[in-house]
Amino acid sequence: MGSQILVLFDPDEYAAWGGLLSTYAQMDRAVDVDLRERDGITHTEFEVLLRLRYAPEGRMRIQELAERSILTRSGTSRLVNRLELAGLIAREEVPGDGRGTYALLTPAGETLFDAAAARHIAFVREHFHARLDADDIAALGRIWAKLAR
Repeated sequence: MGSQILVLFDPDEYAAWGGLLSTYAQMDRAVDVDLRERDGITHTEFEVLLRLRYAPEGRMRIQELAERSILTRSGTSRLVNRLELAGLIAREEVPGDGRGTYALLTPAGETLFDAAAARHIAFVREHFHARLDADDIAALGRIWAKLAR
């Protein structure tokens, strides 16, 4: 099966795409383990807290969270439910929109995120950035920006 994929991709394409997928999977698992052990949250929970921490007024529509996440809309909704039960976020109705709901950080969510973020940055620097030189990091930043367009 692997050789059939190589027929479809030239070796550089395979290395680029396969490298992205492999590195993402490896880093995602490592980050998830670290966040669970040190902060009691998953990588996806951290991502939601991060988005809310830096959103205007610390809140976003749940639908917008789903659009910016790797989770499905129902997966995001279940995640928001877990974070709400843990007291890390709250829900708020969107004024004038009977169906719209905001997710917003609670003070406890803000405190947890701020502590986890400091450790997370150190973890990423140690396990990702330390393997690269400054040129590599700058090149990846340019590549991700180009691909995000």
